[in-house]
Amino acid sequence: MYLPFVRIIPEEEFKIGKALVFPDEDVYWLDKFNNTRPKFLSIFRKIKFNGSLKKERKKEDLLRGTIVTSDDWSWLVEHIESIISIIYFLGGNSEMDKTPAETFYWYPFVKTSAGNDEYVIIRNKKSQMLTSHDSIITPPMHLFHAPIGYVIDRSVYKSYTNIISLFDKNPYNEIVVASRYYFKTKYSDLLISPYTMDLVYIFAAFQALFQIEGHDIGKKIACELYKKFSELCNIYDWIKEAYDARSYIVHAGESYAQRYKPAFDKFKSTGISNNVFILSLILRKLIEEELKQYGPKDTVAQILSHVVVHSWESVEIERFFTSDEHWHEIWKELKQKNSIDTIINYEGENFVQFREKVVGFLQFHRWGYMKEKIKEELVIKAIKIVIRIILKSPPFHLFKEGYKDQADELYSLLDSPKANEDKIMGISDDFKIESINKFPPDWLELLPRLNPQKSFPLMIMALLVHLCVYFRPHLFLLNPYPIE
Repeated sequence: MYLPFVRIIPEEEFKIGKALVFPDEDVYWLDKFNNTRPKFLSIFRKIKFNGSLKKERKKEDLLRGTIVTSDDWSWLVEHIESIISIIYFLGGNSEMDKTPAETFYWYPFVKTSAGNDEYVIIRNKKSQMLTSHDSIITPPMHLFHAPIGYVIDRSVYKSYTNIISLFDKNPYNEIVVASRYYFKTKYSDLLISPYTMDLVYIFAAFQALFQIEGHDIGKKIACELYKKFSELCNIYDWIKEAYDARSYIVHAGESYAQRYKPAFDKFKSTGISNNVFILSLILRKLIEEELKQYGPKDTVAQILSHVVVHSWESVEIERFFTSDEHWHEIWKELKQKNSIDTIINYEGENFVQFREKVVGFLQFHRWGYMKEKIKEELVIKAIKIVIRIILKSPPFHLFKEGYKDQADELYSLLDSPKANEDKIMGISDDFKIESINKFPPDWLELLPRLNPQKSFPLMIMALLVHLCVYFRPHLFLLNPYPIE
């Protein structure tokens, strides 16, 4: 088996069960097969796409990936999917979730005859293809704009290598099986891996991980996840509803449709991609925690390097479950009687509480994660109130003179019969750029240490920008400044 797009370091051989994994280098071909690197592997090349396909024939453009082989071919065929998912996990970095599973495509090849390495047979379930070394196999479509030659450093996170020892003892270990299902959700191709099938695979992984059998599987999974994430509001009910949505997908018949369609419709109405994304993050966190219980432990440096990744995952999950709450806290402030003068004149403890609500809204709210559908008129009303705060508040002299003119323009735009989304976002982007010029990128962390005169205009400006993002909810605000 050949993985042309994946490179594993350190560049040395290692075993996964009966499989031997080693880098595609001449020295290993001589050592393991007493032969030179087969010519037919030149069909895998780095390809440049500049409007049209260009075949590169330079030696340095050869792809040098990873070889997976075994003396027991039938065993390898049986377990190759698990082996590939294990390789996927060895890097131990959530950043790899941005790398599509198509990167880990593997090709089973068979030489045509002894001593002839110019032709090769590539097999699949339905047929086999004869090709020569002069041919070229293009990367999967989803890798056209991604780096070719993905590198996994298996020496970084020792705890992730524990999955190999678990597989060695039992190829059907619950963590191994859960990891395999998780990997199947990482394909970019919506035909191979639509969100509906991702949902099915994720719950298959949960069932394997918790070793759940019998009836009421959805309730049992919900109970297990509630034990581990009890701080997340409504997670028990959400998991049960998500499992019912999964049941609508996998079961047939009118009785099943009537029973599970409401849950599936609700699941879709709150954004199936968002729901699946958060389920995926929860699953990965569970697999990571389970792996840490076995074998080698991470060093202090490795644990610290996990902190940012885990913090991001935890924050994203919290956003999903608390976005509605944070919106209602902000709206309560904006709709109160005489809210403009009240907010401008906040002092002492009242100012601190308001600041905490704004920071919470900026950090943990996403329009796309809200379960409640907020009407456009309500958001426009909130934006207008914030603009009036800007126009009336003395501290805004810190910003350029044209700033209030832009606020006036935005206010007039919102008064038009139909708000122009592009113009709204354009003006809010100007506000964002202006604030970046005045304040450091980590302003949210610095906010509590700034005096009210400096922090107030920044908070209100950020609040305005975030409210305007309502018109483009697909923007994921990992940090309000800058918008990514």
